Amino acid sequence: MMAAHWFIYEMGADPTFAGGANPTWDPLIYEYLFAYDPIELKKGNFKVVPWVAESYTMSDDGLEYTIKIRKGIKFHHTGNELTAEDVDYMLYRSYFWVIQNAYPMDIVKAQDIPYVPFKVINKTEVLDTYTIKIYLNEPFPALPEFLAGQWSHGILDKEACEAHAKTGAGGLSDHGYSWLMKGEGGFSDAGSGPYMVKEFTLLQKYVLERYDDYWGGPAEYNLPKPAIKTITILAIIEDMDARMKMMKGELDIASDLLPDTLKFLEQQPGIKGDLTPGNTYQSLEFHCFRGYLKDWRVRKAIKMALDYDSYAEDIMLGTGTVAQGFLIPGQPKWEETARYFPGKDYDGANALLDAAGYPKGPDGWRFDVELMVRPVPRYGTDYIMLASAIKSDLANIGVNVKIAVYEVGEYYSRIMDLAKMEEFMWIQPGHVPILTDYYYLPSNPRDPLYWYGWNSTSQGLDAEGRDLFQHYCELYDDANAELDMDKRLDKFIEVSKYFLELSLIHI
Repeated sequence: MMAAHWFIYEMGADPTFAGGANPTWDPLIYEYLFAYDPIELKKGNFKVVPWVAESYTMSDDGLEYTIKIRKGIKFHHTGNELTAEDVDYMLYRSYFWVIQNAYPMDIVKAQDIPYVPFKVINKTEVLDTYTIKIYLNEPFPALPEFLAGQWSHGILDKEACEAHAKTGAGGLSDHGYSWLMKGEGGFSDAGSGPYMVKEFTLLQKYVLERYDDYWGGPAEYNLPKPAIKTITILAIIEDMDARMKMMKGELDIASDLLPDTLKFLEQQPGIKGDLTPGNTYQSLEFHCFRGYLKDWRVRKAIKMALDYDSYAEDIMLGTGTVAQGFLIPGQPKWEETARYFPGKDYDGANALLDAAGYPKGPDGWRFDVELMVRPVPRYGTDYIMLASAIKSDLANIGVNVKIAVYEVGEYYSRIMDLAKMEEFMWIQPGHVPILTDYYYLPSNPRDPLYWYGWNSTSQGLDAEGRDLFQHYCELYDDANAELDMDKRLDKFIEVSKYFLELSLIHI
């Protein structure tokens, strides 16, 4: 039995929309075309290998991938064999949800609308039962890494999803979303992984049962049958609840806990803590549409003034690592961006703000800025405590931080509401894919909905913003055109440094 904070959010068995559940329970239920070599993972190495894919080839120009699917993989409840049609369905269904039901799936296919979050895939073609061809808009040598990630790429049973599809507003099908995500119409499961969904009560309890007919993974790994028959996952809201259940032996695993709880539990007999570096992060992000945050010098001054060591040591009690760029500890060259800003450079930040024309007023403040946070901890972070530390640091440069706490739904509504173009900062939890990020940026910067707020919408408001953004796009395009992986990584580092100068900061 295990528990985590993030299961208080809606975490159904839909790999496209499972959010924080993706890295934890989706790989138990769903299969991926590619996966991380399980033997190399034990050595701390990240090597992507074919999984459901038996083999693949890439064209000389890097624009076409032909992928052969293994035979004999069965879906849990229908017994259907996993085929290239299911892979094709997974890719189109992922895009269908990414664009918020903007187009029915048949229109997406008929008009060749670019799809998938990264928009690198142009279209697909099912060549036969076990072969699919993927056409790209641009060379993308990291496609296997991309398809090994947990975001939207779990392969679904097409027949099962469509059998449970509901028609909603405008006559659009939900392609089984209500069934998978909310459990409407019975248990929800369209996977072929080592575990199948036995039951779940949304926001409370999720029960998985070992799938005894699981194909077992590629034969060359000779993987053992999962030893655990049943996995029960509980939603934990308060750390004290997790503490008590662990102490009583009612939980085997508890994750996403606050640092003081981790420190307390690892001192108890029979309980072992794992504090090795992970791929989750907190970042300070900006809406850059108007006001003070529109000015890159203000954003840079804020990042210069933050006390990163204090956040890692005092707020996270030594359980955090300073890694400011897109790379995480253990990835090649991660150190080159990890401490791009040393922190606590109050003199430098004040000088930059003075030069930019933002003097201190009689009360000692240059301006006010809102910092939005969510009330419930995530990835071991108390947001109120972290926001208070940021407020204290920025007071040293005359920036008066107003902390605003919003429930998660309203929090995200404000972030994504580009119509209002509000000015604020927010602390955003997230996780970095193991390999994909340093081969390909998380999204196209020209996308007007680019998550970080520093996008074609916010930067098209004046000449300086357009010039800065244009240069970033040129760096981005150059990095993505590079097929040599070592050179691609070097160029990605340069893109990351430019992005750190002008936009968000991981803390």
